[in-house]
Amino acid sequence: MKKLSSTILFFLVIVISAVISWAGKLENAQERVRNNPNDAYAQFYLGVAFVNSGQHQKAIVPYKEAIRIKPDYADAHNNLSQIYFKLRRYQDAVASVKEAIRIQPDHVNSRIGLGMTYLELGQHQEAIDSLNEALRIKPDHANTHLALGFAYKKLGKYEDAITEYKEALRIRPDFPQARNQLSELEQKPLAERLAEEKLAREKLLLEEERKNLEALRLAEENNKKVAQEYTKLIEIEKKPEESVPADSKVKAWEEFLGKHKGSKPYAEKASKRLKYWNQLARLSPDERNLIPSMNMVLVSSGCFMMGASNNFFNENEQPVHEVCLSSFHIDIYEVTQAEYEEVTGKNPSFFVGSDLPVEEVTWDDANNYCVAVNKRLPTEAEWEYAARHKATHKYYWGEELGTANANCSGCGSEWDNVKTAVVGSFKPNSLGIYDMAGNVWEWVSDWYDAGYYATSPKQDPKGPPSGKAKSLRGGSWASIPNTLRITNRFRSYPDNKRNYRGFRCAK
Repeated sequence: MKKLSSTILFFLVIVISAVISWAGKLENAQERVRNNPNDAYAQFYLGVAFVNSGQHQKAIVPYKEAIRIKPDYADAHNNLSQIYFKLRRYQDAVASVKEAIRIQPDHVNSRIGLGMTYLELGQHQEAIDSLNEALRIKPDHANTHLALGFAYKKLGKYEDAITEYKEALRIRPDFPQARNQLSELEQKPLAERLAEEKLAREKLLLEEERKNLEALRLAEENNKKVAQEYTKLIEIEKKPEESVPADSKVKAWEEFLGKHKGSKPYAEKASKRLKYWNQLARLSPDERNLIPSMNMVLVSSGCFMMGASNNFFNENEQPVHEVCLSSFHIDIYEVTQAEYEEVTGKNPSFFVGSDLPVEEVTWDDANNYCVAVNKRLPTEAEWEYAARHKATHKYYWGEELGTANANCSGCGSEWDNVKTAVVGSFKPNSLGIYDMAGNVWEWVSDWYDAGYYATSPKQDPKGPPSGKAKSLRGGSWASIPNTLRITNRFRSYPDNKRNYRGFRCAK
């Protein structure tokens, strides 16, 4: 049989002194419950009777029944925590005794129990704080001074322990447990006491380090499990309505948040997805098809003059011509590495970071991702219309480059000509869209043709029917400022990938 720790043995002394005595026998308590199964007090006293007869495990059920019948029964919560403590179920003990304290904040024995449980868990400062709170409630409580003395002894603070034992004896001179503890310490030679104090402190430091490492290991293990569960729910999201209805997806995200409310960053992401599916669940299937995905903005239909009319244009930006577009949605941010990896299971990026834009992607990589999330790449006309949004100047923020308005080579930000920046690091345009200039070049759907503007249709142009290169827009962290102009056009072979090329999607 496993030997009980000194903390448990000590705590049981306090528990026994605090347990309400049961006048009858166990059989009488059982009979009372049979006659009144929904009587919380009958269930409570049956638990006490089991404890007094040494059957601690059996006391759990009647204590829980008492709590079910009377949820605010502080003594039942407290006694249940004592059973958990004896069974070394310390986290359960903490939860139960905290509930007792919530119901009855001045419950001194609960404060003592919480302190001793924290001590067993190695949470030393929390233990001292709880016991001092018990003393604040009832300063002349001998048991609390005894418990605090034992806590100090456990921490290797012998002089503090002696002070508390003496205080317990001042209040209650015939307190044998306090006298025994005091005698044990006072009989030790000073040199021996000091050596033991030092050894106790060193052991506590080592134990604390071990527990910290174990906590880190468990946290890492838990994060992996949460990530796997989150990814599985993302896959469920993609299933069609007839297979998994929207309200089932709502329920799945609610259950996920119920289990992982404190798991960063997944709880925050799950909250957004829950809000999104809650909105969709209230709509008909036809109405849902009109709703964009999360983190998209509506670009209302309208006409604009596409191309450059100032002195900083290239020939492929001419002639200026009128284009009219139907309404569409476009991503507020460039697609991040976390989003890309969530869907594809891989991250090809050179500059690694979950909130950095994904790069080192081909045109097919970008297009396939957008299709996988029920979107598409924007056309070149849509991209310029969304970036411009009624602006007539060179950059979407004004005619002058300014300082730190974007990430490019010479833009004046900390990432200039060094690496990509976290998406959304700069001010958005007037539509609330971020990084339409700099950070990464963005693939669009069109084939590239330098002379296309001369023959482009007015309504919803989609680019040439074929070609050798695909168009890109917006400039990058490695680009000179002139390439960040709203009208600037660039091209590359579709199978090329660079650490300054990414994308965003439209719908």
